[in-house]
Amino acid sequence: MDTKFRTIGAISSIITGICFLVGHSLDWFQSSLNGTIISHSIVFIGHLVAVFSFIALYELIYSKMNIFTFWSMICCVVGTICVNTSIFSESSMAINIGMGGSLIFGIGMIAFGIEIIRTKILSKFIGVCFILGTSMFILSSFMSNYILVLYFVGSVITCIGFLLASFNLIEKKI
Repeated sequence: MDTKFRTIGAISSIITGICFLVGHSLDWFQSSLNGTIISHSIVFIGHLVAVFSFIALYELIYSKMNIFTFWSMICCVVGTICVNTSIFSESSMAINIGMGGSLIFGIGMIAFGIEIIRTKILSKFIGVCFILGTSMFILSSFMSNYILVLYFVGSVITCIGFLLASFNLIEKKI
């Protein structure tokens, strides 16, 4: 892999993790399910930049890739694009796309976490963080009384995963 692209992927991982953490933290401290324009904007940026991180991570584990790895990456990228369509849109169609996108993104993140653990190229802890962090977001859909707490905990865990991924992208010489 081109070292410039790997560096972009590492920087993207850092930005993604921090944006998810800060954006969801602002929602939690606001104690409002609607959040703010600022928090939604920060999460939006995190999802946009995540695509570069996913592509760099995917390329890193490409040598041990299988069809499950490929589809997990497709779900991550398509899901994050669908989530972004609903963040600033008022139409009910975009909200439905965003809800479906969240499900696709969640499935992709959990599947990609499993693939990170399976391939043993990146730190297994990254995969565990992606799985646990995403599971917190999914769990919040079923436990509405704790939605903001679960969002916050999920964003902390996911942030740790993306930060560790950035270090792995920089240090791997594959």
